[in-house]
Amino acid sequence: MANLIVFILAASSSWCIRRSLRSYPKYFYKVIAWTGVYATLDPWFVLLLDCITQHWTGDYFQFYIWFEKQGDSGIVGIYLTFFMIITCTIVTGYFFYRFMVGVYMNGRILDLYRRLSGNYKTFFIPMDHEVSLKYLQWIIMRAKKQNCVVMSEKRNIKDKFGMYQDIYLIQIFKIQKNMLKMNRLFFKDFDGSIIEVPQKKIFVKTKELKHVKKMGLHGGASVYNKPDAEFVPLNQLCKNTNYYIRNNREIGTL
Repeated sequence: MANLIVFILAASSSWCIRRSLRSYPKYFYKVIAWTGVYATLDPWFVLLLDCITQHWTGDYFQFYIWFEKQGDSGIVGIYLTFFMIITCTIVTGYFFYRFMVGVYMNGRILDLYRRLSGNYKTFFIPMDHEVSLKYLQWIIMRAKKQNCVVMSEKRNIKDKFGMYQDIYLIQIFKIQKNMLKMNRLFFKDFDGSIIEVPQKKIFVKTKELKHVKKMGLHGGASVYNKPDAEFVPLNQLCKNTNYYIRNNREIGTL
């Protein structure tokens, strides 16, 4: 029992020092761990040593001797002795287990177990430029209150294994001087991740303008304006942008 008290005090002190100072020497972790091993196996060591040295009047034989002196069977004393040994082993083993799993080396064993038995979601690491669904919804809601064109579409492309997969694209164009300018691009991968692709803030090229106009005819692109801004149709925006790309000047300017 004294060994158990010493072990509990040492384990508790290591936990408190780690919590307060954010550090604890690794060497003392090992000392406490071996103290816990000795405290757990100490009852069996004492019993084994008494049997080897034939010390039949030791502590573990006192119940047997007492029941024999009272005229009863000494077997009852043997049962009680082994019950106490097993109880002490279980109690000490529990505290030793708690120390090794949660305190030893700042929970290294528990961390190792979680790494070996954890599922895929436990170790999820977001990809570069990956955003959350709530962030994307906030971006779209914010774009609808500005002078922007929001376009969404589904494309079927090959992945790195050569398999065709469906991805979803959401592209936001900024309306500047009644022309379309690249702003933000998001795509939802086949595994469900939403990734933002960095965009150069340049005017939309002619080839992309044709695609935007086509998506507008099918309802895939919509124009949003500020409440006090003049509404310009999508076709006119594409026409103005195309004229600027070809002539390097706006419509109606020399």
